[in-house]
Amino acid sequence: MSSTRTLPSDLFRWWLKPLRAGTAQYQTYLRLLRKKLEQEGFTLEDIGTSEEELSMLRSRGAAKAASLMLADQVRSQN
Repeated sequence: MSSTRTLPSDLFRWWLKPLRAGTAQYQTYLRLLRKKLEQEGFTLEDIGTSEEELSMLRSRGAAKAASLMLADQVRSQN
């Protein structure tokens, strides 16, 4: 039985792309990205990112989460 290895492009598409788009689940996506990188033996550089970029993306994720929470608050008051 042959195993299919995840490609760096798959990790980019599944985990890094949503982080770059800004996701309210930043911590979850980051944790899963790191886990898959370790499992597959890739580095952040292999998928076209760095610790510095991930740190910058944290604020985008926080903004997205805050926006969603605010929208929920507005909906619940109406």
